[in-house]
Amino acid sequence: MAASKFKLSKTLLKNCDTYLAHSPIKVPGNMFSRPFQVKTNTLMRNSDKRKLREDMEARYGSGFTDIADSFLSVKAEITDVSVLLHNGFETNIYCVDGNPMLFICQPERVLLPSVYALWEYPDLALNWSMRAEVVSKLLSGATLMMPDVVIEKDLPNGGLGEFRSMHPVSVSTAGNRSAVAVGVTAIRSAQVAQQIPKLLGVRGKGVLVHHVAKDHLWMYGNRRLRPDMAANDVAPLDNTVAQPAGT
Repeated sequence: MAASKFKLSKTLLKNCDTYLAHSPIKVPGNMFSRPFQVKTNTLMRNSDKRKLREDMEARYGSGFTDIADSFLSVKAEITDVSVLLHNGFETNIYCVDGNPMLFICQPERVLLPSVYALWEYPDLALNWSMRAEVVSKLLSGATLMMPDVVIEKDLPNGGLGEFRSMHPVSVSTAGNRSAVAVGVTAIRSAQVAQQIPKLLGVRGKGVLVHHVAKDHLWMYGNRRLRPDMAANDVAPLDNTVAQPAGT
């Protein structure tokens, strides 16, 4: 009897794993790897702009407060664009003077900056560097794995900063700090610190990537090309504040 129960539960677990492996919630991928459908495009009132600023300040702390007046100016034309994604999720894109600057990633529902926003305000999120040859895979919807992330073993947490899971992060390439992708962390800094001394280094998922330069969110904007930005052009920022509960 015990053996048959074990086989039954093992079968159920296998079926559950199969379902989750094909579920968009398990592997969200690049939200904008395919075209999306615009449902509504609404000009935001000043009260809505203030609420959006408050949400950004709660998520990004001083990293946003210092740039709030220029990023989300009350005088700017800001629109809330509701869209239906190719994977069935609905989400919102916030455009400033016609350019997509923020979006709500799904299914985590974290407010993230676009690459356009990060090219203007590169200190807004943590920045990780990756191997350049991985960019095309991210555009197709792949998750950024930790072996592809540049780790500085002599620095605390490999030079990646302090973070919890679901922390906003921009991804760049060696020699150019401007963002090429945006997502949320799938690992905690404490886990990185624990794995660095190991022979195989840091393994597993690093960033759940939701937006990549030249995807359909990028195409929805002015299609500006990625700028060149040396690593020492921008001062490092403490992004350890304003973590939401439960992350």
